[in-house]
Amino acid sequence: MFGPIESLPSVLGAHPPQENNATLETKGYEVSISWKDRIGSDFSYNARMILGDSKTKVIKYSNPTKILSNWYEGQMVGEIWGYETVGFFEDDADVDAHADQSAFHTRWQAGDIKYRDLNNDGVINWGDNTLDSHGDLKVIGNSMPRYNYGLAVGFNWKGVDFNMHWQGVGKKDVIFNSNTNVFWGFRGNKRHNSYFEEHMDYWSPEGSDFGGGPDAYFPRPYIVSEHQKNTKVQSKYLQSAAYVRLKNLQIGYTVPDRVSRKVRIERLRIYLSGENMVTFTKLSKNFDPETTGGLFGAGKIYPLQKAISMGLNISF
Repeated sequence: MFGPIESLPSVLGAHPPQENNATLETKGYEVSISWKDRIGSDFSYNARMILGDSKTKVIKYSNPTKILSNWYEGQMVGEIWGYETVGFFEDDADVDAHADQSAFHTRWQAGDIKYRDLNNDGVINWGDNTLDSHGDLKVIGNSMPRYNYGLAVGFNWKGVDFNMHWQGVGKKDVIFNSNTNVFWGFRGNKRHNSYFEEHMDYWSPEGSDFGGGPDAYFPRPYIVSEHQKNTKVQSKYLQSAAYVRLKNLQIGYTVPDRVSRKVRIERLRIYLSGENMVTFTKLSKNFDPETTGGLFGAGKIYPLQKAISMGLNISF
């Protein structure tokens, strides 16, 4: 399989292409169940459900040191390594009593993120960033979609037809790095900050009309690079991209033949159709759960449109 090229020194100064250098193993299943039936002579209905799931494991890949910034043998594709979040520092005494986080920054204060010392060595860091020496890092999630499903239901009754199609993903984790200004809001770079209503829910000693306070979602905001100490990959800001979406809903009516043929029309159907009518997800509302990777995953995509249309089908 094509995989990322082996880790090379940054002095290379280029982004090398993928190579045919990996062996992967995927195991999964797919189930499809359909049903059609009639009740009496006027009512017929149908339903179809699809469910699929799979996991992919790296079987062979040349990464002797098992550095975590690349694939390694035994890895489940999509693993997200990060830190476990304890909460916010409450005051200077809380900072002094906690493990040393100076690997990320030398200054910590109330409202900054407190990371858990998983290996109990009194220091929070990434070790050698390898599978055998990963410091306080651990697998906190997986970005591969799991439990993909779809449901289509429809019926016909005396010329009235109804169809709807739902689709979704049961489990998928997403993490947005410190450069994703649409998620973090106060990114630290004055030219690339974003300000949405939810970004006002940041830590402050006391709350305000906009939210915030000691129990806020986001940490203390900074407009300098210091903000990156709080935006490490971590459990607190691991987002769920699981969703269910009504992709299509259509209602139609076919005029009886005895009526349409009076005006020399073989078949006349009028319908009302809706696309992307509703979505249920816990993902931040600035993002679309179907596009969470690459540039689009940074929220920089034209908003998904909800469309309602009417139409006629005419056969002569």
